Amino acid sequence: RVTPAGYSVADQSCHQGSGFDKMFDCFHYDTYTEEQVLDRWRLQPVLIRQSDAGQERVLIDYGHTPYFRMHALDIVSELDLPVDGRFSVLIVTKGSGVISWAGGEMRVRQGEQIFLPAGASAIRAINDTADAGSSDFQIVRCYPPFIND
Repeated sequence: RVTPAGYSVADQSCHQGSGFDKMFDCFHYDTYTEEQVLDRWRLQPVLIRQSDAGQERVLIDYGHTPYFRMHALDIVSELDLPVDGRFSVLIVTKGSGVISWAGGEMRVRQGEQIFLPAGASAIRAINDTADAGSSDFQIVRCYPPFIND
């Protein structure tokens, strides 16, 4: 075994003494069609809020994994984002707009990410695209792991 840099690697270093056969036992080699994979493992978004201003859907929640949760936001006009005293990250997946908070605002566009500190308040997403009134401004919001104190 040789690394891309040309260093030799002993078998023991590859499998930590378990052996190659046992090391690969952790993988499943079952085959599935795309439809079977989607039916078995795809999570369906859950609508949790809807108004003329936009909507919010849960994509992944702490009931699925304690390591993170993820919501999708479709902003038609101006949508307030709830705060819970924890940080989160916004990822603009479509369009452009403004993220405002108590004390400031920032223009954002597709592909940009924004870190929202735990102390942020009065957060609002504003659709200022040429065709405001459509949901051409979309954001995914990611939350940190759930810690039960």
